[in-house]
Amino acid sequence: MAHTLKIEGDTLILEFKGLEQVAALKTRLEFKLKNITKVSTEPHKWIEGLRVAGAGLPGVIKEGSYVVSGKRVFFAMRHPEKCVTIEFENEEYDAIVVEVDDRQSVVEQIKSAIS
Repeated sequence: MAHTLKIEGDTLILEFKGLEQVAALKTRLEFKLKNITKVSTEPHKWIEGLRVAGAGLPGVIKEGSYVVSGKRVFFAMRHPEKCVTIEFENEEYDAIVVEVDDRQSVVEQIKSAIS
């Protein structure tokens, strides 16, 4: 299931609903737009990083906090080919990898909001 990413004012919000909240151990994450350093559709692997909290079953679900190459990354994915990656500075996470319905549209929306 795709996740809800929205922009309110100067904040990017990632919301979880239903069982996603249980898997991710979160209901919502918020990030300041000014702290976004990169937005891309680069693919991620199922087996990547060390899970710190959340749910993970390769090929099925990857939701929660991971450490990847020394960086703290929050994954919210079931279909890697439908994900966007957003990198940050000065935030709780160095990056988030999020499954969305229309990744090109999401990337364009975020880039427009930060420019």
